[in-house]
Amino acid sequence: MARPGTFVACLLVTCTTAPAAEIVVYESALQSAMLRQAFDVNGRRLLAGDPRQCNYALVQQPALRLREGRLFLRAQFSAVLGVPAPAGGCTGLADSFWFEVSGQPVAQGDALALADLRLDEVKEIYRPLVESLMSGAVSQALRINLRTELQKMLDGAAGYRASLPALEIRSVTTSDEAVTMRFDFRLEAR
Repeated sequence: MARPGTFVACLLVTCTTAPAAEIVVYESALQSAMLRQAFDVNGRRLLAGDPRQCNYALVQQPALRLREGRLFLRAQFSAVLGVPAPAGGCTGLADSFWFEVSGQPVAQGDALALADLRLDEVKEIYRPLVESLMSGAVSQALRINLRTELQKMLDGAAGYRASLPALEIRSVTTSDEAVTMRFDFRLEAR
């Protein structure tokens, strides 16, 4: 027969090793967030210059994929260095190529962020422009502050005020279809 203290000890161990909560963000949601926040309605992002002046660089047709524990962005880079032509259009030099950049989804405080950014298949002359896109607009678009998003879900959902005084992301894992964040939290309602 087990002693009462043994049962209490087992109960405490079970409670402290309970699984954390999970949020799964699928590839399609990441793609939508990136398009909405980092690109215009036509799926383009102007990096430099002005297309009306025939002197610009832009990224278009972005597509996200998850594989090998990383998030990959493949897009087309296009640049024109020219002048407006008398009959319309542009006269000058044009360059266009596809590139791929990747980052590892990681926990950064209360947020999902990208680390270890890698840029592949890009012409060296354009590397600074593409790096600025990834470290700036795309990284910000894909940064998900878990506390903020959970608080949005809680606000106005009930007739009382709920808050998250404690939240800790325990792990971030990436499969070929989604990023999963496991976290512990404390929810208070007043």
